[in-house]
Amino acid sequence: MNNSLFIIQSYWLGHTWLFDAPEVGLWAESFVAGADAVLTHLVKARLGLETRDGSTFQLIFNAQGFPSYHLQFENREEEYGGYWYTSKDKDWGWLCLATLHFFTNGHPENLYIRVCPIFDSRKIDAVSAKKKSLISCV
Repeated sequence: MNNSLFIIQSYWLGHTWLFDAPEVGLWAESFVAGADAVLTHLVKARLGLETRDGSTFQLIFNAQGFPSYHLQFENREEEYGGYWYTSKDKDWGWLCLATLHFFTNGHPENLYIRVCPIFDSRKIDAVSAKKKSLISCV
């Protein structure tokens, strides 16, 4: 089983969080149906980030867990080609078919996520930023 960490940069535009993942052909993909609320709560609590145009963060996720993840979700039920996920803390959200661009074997049974700040690449080099975001983000 593949234990890849996926990293996307999410940004606030209008009334929700979106992300681009050109490596898998996704542009301005939105988080909806509870997933947006989970991310809003998590980035505010962990990063002090407000929901306003221009706000951005990294979302690190995978299906098998990794050190220092913030939330674990379990796949609950299928609806409209996507799946509802819930956490033990009763957080819930729906993930659409775009999820399959990352998990080609189907919607994962579990999903682990972590939010991290975006580092200013003018101040630190790319190698340091990647290492710091994976090891010592909030």
